[in-house]
Amino acid sequence: MSKLCTKIAVIAVSLGLSASALASDGTINFKGVISAAACTVSSIAGSSTASGTVNFGTVSSTSFGKAGSTTGGTPFSIELKDCAVASSPSITFNGAAVATTGYTSLFSTDIAGLGIRISDADNLSTVYAPGVSSENTGFNSLKTGVTQAVANFKAWLVDYTGSSDYTGTIDTNVTFVIDYANT
Repeated sequence: MSKLCTKIAVIAVSLGLSASALASDGTINFKGVISAAACTVSSIAGSSTASGTVNFGTVSSTSFGKAGSTTGGTPFSIELKDCAVASSPSITFNGAAVATTGYTSLFSTDIAGLGIRISDADNLSTVYAPGVSSENTGFNSLKTGVTQAVANFKAWLVDYTGSSDYTGTIDTNVTFVIDYANT
């Protein structure tokens, strides 16, 4: 009987040591997104690269003078190719926002009082505010089996102070991120 008790005690101690050897001291969480959706940006504003220039040209200061005055919309596009998505991605434009109440959806420029408004050219009611993700009519065509799309936009210079004393050069950068998380 004592040999049996000794064996049981040895087994119990061994099991206890094994449990403490497997005790955790912390936790590591691993997260990520696996997506076959990464399209290639093939053209911006007519360039054949992932960078492009939207040129407003020379604009007369007499085009402004009342808060809300705008230039004519200047079209540009972003073309995607080599896509493998199940649904349309969204796009977020990032840049400094105008802080004036009523004009926070504008991107600020080098000329105080003038901002840039970006809209979906095929649905002008879709205005892209800085840092806010939105859909685009052109990207909505992306789905399983569709490997390319063109998103058309328009950009305007907008007077948000009501001045007509604007002079200078606009050289403003706005970046964008295409979000495939929901595809």
